[in-house]
Amino acid sequence: MTATHFTAWLVNDTSCLDQACMDITILEDQLIGGDPDRDDNWSTDSSKPQAFYAVTTVDAEDGDFEQAEEEARDLMEAAGWRITGSWKSVDVGAIATVEKHDNPAQQEASPRVVTLVSATQGDTVPGVEISDPDCPIDWHNLPADTKAWAEAQGYGADDTELLYVLDAGHGAPEGFPTRTITL
Repeated sequence: MTATHFTAWLVNDTSCLDQACMDITILEDQLIGGDPDRDDNWSTDSSKPQAFYAVTTVDAEDGDFEQAEEEARDLMEAAGWRITGSWKSVDVGAIATVEKHDNPAQQEASPRVVTLVSATQGDTVPGVEISDPDCPIDWHNLPADTKAWAEAQGYGADDTELLYVLDAGHGAPEGFPTRTITL
């Protein structure tokens, strides 16, 4: 049986970021050494998709790095990840070994079904646009195939294409591309 190993990357290097605040990414690693119990025998496996991604509220250029570490820990915990060691400084920020754990709050929650609606500026669509801070889901946490669907509709190509999120039970308007997913 092959063991799995994950590393969280807390990045504050502005040349590596798409926004002004630090972000946290969890990536799966591959074994490059002999002893899987030693963290330095693992290296990021760039062929694997991100296991988790979130943006903190801490400014990357002059924000408090300890505050970012705490916020990153909270964001990961809420998504079912736990740091198993301590943060280690790297050129772009800091890394820590993490593992997936069962989050009791997540276990109690029922799966959430939402419908995504692709629309353009000026269209009248119920729901909330995915970039709105009040949106119940985050673009970065969507499954890869759902992101690919949205991008095929034109989302992300420019600011005119929008992606609305409707909770289950709200009918999608006719004539718009839609995709229903379970989170």
